Amino acid sequence: MYDASVVGGGQTVTVPNVVGQQISVATANITSVGLTLGSQINVDNPVPVGQVVSQSPVAGMSVVVGTSINLTISNGPVVTPTWETFTPFFQRLVVPGQPTKYRICESQNVCKETM
Repeated sequence: MYDASVVGGGQTVTVPNVVGQQISVATANITSVGLTLGSQINVDNPVPVGQVVSQSPVAGMSVVVGTSINLTISNGPVVTPTWETFTPFFQRLVVPGQPTKYRICESQNVCKETM
């Protein structure tokens, strides 16, 4: 912990390592040592949604109490939609968060989206 009576007086703390933590846990760990949550940037990343990918300043640095810690947060991996083939002439496209699409194909490479 830190002594709140010294805020602004130059007291320093060590930046905790929050990379790999969920944003709620990271925020609690940052504020528990007297630091503040700075900017948050979301990026597509293979780690789970809401997980901290990077931080600045980095863990282990000595900073003045009240310093903002900036975080990069994962949106999760990018989902590349692919058409599922049920028969040679009927396909379905499922993308999380979007309506399912269907298409009918006249041949292997000639398809028309129907819904």
